[in-house]
Amino acid sequence: MIKELVNDRYLILHKKGETVSLNPAKSEEIKEKVLKMYLG
Repeated sequence: MIKELVNDRYLILHKKGETVSLNPAKSEEIKEKVLKMYLG
């Protein structure tokens, strides 16, 4: 799931992948994607 979010540019990796942050430009898309993943 994390790799998919990184590939879709929803998560941004920092410090050689030790730290991640949400891509603020995609906040609404992130919310929709996470809800779909958990609710089916």
